[in-house]
Amino acid sequence: MTDAHASLPPRYLRTPEAARFLGLSGRTLEKHRTFGTGPTYRKIGGRVVYRVEDLQRLPRYKSLQRPQNPAPPRLSDS
Repeated sequence: MTDAHASLPPRYLRTPEAARFLGLSGRTLEKHRTFGTGPTYRKIGGRVVYRVEDLQRLPRYKSLQRPQNPAPPRLSDS
């Protein structure tokens, strides 16, 4: 049995879409790219793109995402 997705070309996302996919801001993803800590990217026609497959395989994919309901800040007793 063959995988239906095997014959499809890879899907690429530009920085804003990739950032939304990861739950980050576009600027944060740009910083990760600059420091070499982000996902693998390619330049096609001068545009930075990310393969969806690479984004899904990112080891820190889960840790890069922000929690849906972050805990409220704690007030100090000062």
